[in-house]
Amino acid sequence: MKMIDLDLNDESKVQALINSFEHKFGKGNVSFDKTSGFFKINANKVVIASSNSDLKNWKFVTVNNPKMKTLLEKIIPAEVLE
Repeated sequence: MKMIDLDLNDESKVQALINSFEHKFGKGNVSFDKTSGFFKINANKVVIASSNSDLKNWKFVTVNNPKMKTLLEKIIPAEVLE
C-alpha cells in the first residue's frame, strides 16, 4: 500500500500508521519501505480466484467479509464457500 496524501518523511506519522496497521494485522506483519513509500502488510485471507481457460486474467474475491456473505452465496457455489 502506498500513501500519497501523507508526508512520509514525518517519522511520527509513519510510526502511527505502522501501529494502527499492526493493531489490525498483528505485530510483525507490517513494514515500511522509506525509499519507495510503500507499506507491506502480510494478512491471511480466504480468497477465491477465478480465471478464463487461458489462466492469464485472474479475478479475486475475499470470502471472509461478513458484509458480502449474502451476495457471495448467490454467485459462488456452496461447496466452494465451505
